[in-house]
Amino acid sequence: MVQRQRRRSQSNLLPQVIFLCLTFAAAVGGTFFALRLFGAETSDAAVPQIITVEIIITTTPPPTRQAALPVNAARPQVELPADIAAEADGAPSAAINADQLGAQNIVLSTPTVSVAGGPEFSQNCYHSVVTGDTPYGLALRYGVDAAVLLDINDLTVETATRMQVGDILRLPKTGCQFDGLAIEDLVSATAAPTATSTPVVAEFELVSVSGLGDITAEAIRLRNLGAVLNMSGWTLSDADGNHFTFRETMLFPQGTLIVYSRSGTSTSDARFWGLEEPIWQAGETMTISDEKDRVLQTLEIPPAAGS
Repeated sequence: MVQRQRRRSQSNLLPQVIFLCLTFAAAVGGTFFALRLFGAETSDAAVPQIITVEIIITTTPPPTRQAALPVNAARPQVELPADIAAEADGAPSAAINADQLGAQNIVLSTPTVSVAGGPEFSQNCYHSVVTGDTPYGLALRYGVDAAVLLDINDLTVETATRMQVGDILRLPKTGCQFDGLAIEDLVSATAAPTATSTPVVAEFELVSVSGLGDITAEAIRLRNLGAVLNMSGWTLSDADGNHFTFRETMLFPQGTLIVYSRSGTSTSDARFWGLEEPIWQAGETMTISDEKDRVLQTLEIPPAAGS
């Protein structure tokens, strides 16, 4: 009974094995046929080739296209028309007149300065007003007398406050000439101001006091609350009788002036007493006098805090 079942199972496997073998053979054959067909089609296509060319760069310039003539060879000549050739063989013609060609002489000149239509002089003798300029500041800058600067420009301490940016001022410098007169002759011809016996009304405000007791920083700042002041020759003194004299000083309305106790170089808004020790004390009174030692105003240094 068992032997008959084994024979039946073996007989059933044989057809399956045969089917698998045929299937495998068909797959291999199809693949082989496809590869042959594809290879035949691609063999007819052109395969691009890459060609490498070596390029050698040298410093030798490329040859010119013009053929060199022999050394002794005659160069070809262009024949001129008969009328031009005949004129060329004649006597040399006269030089060409530049006037016939419309030529003009060009004259180069050096620019000079002219003020208000007057004669032309050196530019160093004039100043163009800019923002912040004052007569005394200009006098310090150019090393000239402030009063003379006002006189030769027909200005006063009052009208000088109305100077406009761009105004041209004459500078009373040695060597300068105005209206045909040297500055020395112009100054001597200017009438000296008439002295007045009435003291000027001065109104100052003590803006600040700094650095008391320190000679390197001690300074007082004054503000002019009144009209324009010509403080030349005025003095500033303390309670002990020490005097500082203002030289060539003009102070305009609301203008400020700093007086340092130490040494230094004066500027348009700063003066230096030249002391070696501090001078001011808290609560002390300072006195401002005119050139005739007439007291114009006294100011008190604020007392120390807590006193």
